Amino acid sequence: MLLVIILLISQLSVANGVSCTTEFESNNKATEGGDEAPQEGGNKSPQGDDETAAEGDNITYSCTTTYNGVHNTSLVWFDKQGRLMSHSTVSTRGPLSSTYKSIAYVPKVPALTCNLYEWIPGKGWVFTNKTCNTKEQDTLYSVRSLTIWPFPYASPGEELTCSAKGNPKPEYSWFKKEDDGEWVRADEDDADEDNKDEDNDKITAELSENSTSAIYRCRATNTIRGRPYFIESVGVEVTVGGATKRWIIVGVVLGVIAVIVIIGAIVYFVAM
Repeated sequence: MLLVIILLISQLSVANGVSCTTEFESNNKATEGGDEAPQEGGNKSPQGDDETAAEGDNITYSCTTTYNGVHNTSLVWFDKQGRLMSHSTVSTRGPLSSTYKSIAYVPKVPALTCNLYEWIPGKGWVFTNKTCNTKEQDTLYSVRSLTIWPFPYASPGEELTCSAKGNPKPEYSWFKKEDDGEWVRADEDDADEDNKDEDNDKITAELSENSTSAIYRCRATNTIRGRPYFIESVGVEVTVGGATKRWIIVGVVLGVIAVIVIIGAIVYFVAM
């Protein structure tokens, strides 16, 4: 797979003779959570993400020092919880560098701390108070974990809400299928403008004249490094009395769960 080297997230931190940088190497695995969106009708938002790590990128933390101590020195990496991550080889004197390699995970590339230690006879390794920190940053990742509510039924006039995770923030579009079986954009109709939320993650379910039912679904899209990705919801059936149907189903499900819990409790206490 083609590796594209993208330098530097420009996170230089210099203090007391120790400096830190964070670099990433793109391996095009940042979008495994979503499907590639069709080019037509895809919602693309401007990304300036060439300087941001994406999920799966190779991360290299670098730490250098020009400290000229009398004794051996070592650079040691810690995470923000203080856990040891890595340490450098020991240098007799003079310039010393250390790298720590990791992968960009969701949702953030973590911040690390690089400390300089010096070997003091009779005391062992002593922290020199020379340190630097990298910066935590958000990780780009494709849209995923989409939910739609109410589900699976809704009544005309109810508000449908679509929610998904992703970085950049997902954009939403709505589709509707009525009696004729044709899927159409539900959020492009002028009649729906007053019903649209600013983020377009909400829409008011409606039935066209002479229609007895309709199915709504939403699509969440985001774009990473010029490639759009999307995920679609299952359909919600909109019909007169749909809310009543939904709550009957919810009640039945909750009742079944309650029965299972009660039976489990009885079995547990009998077995004791």
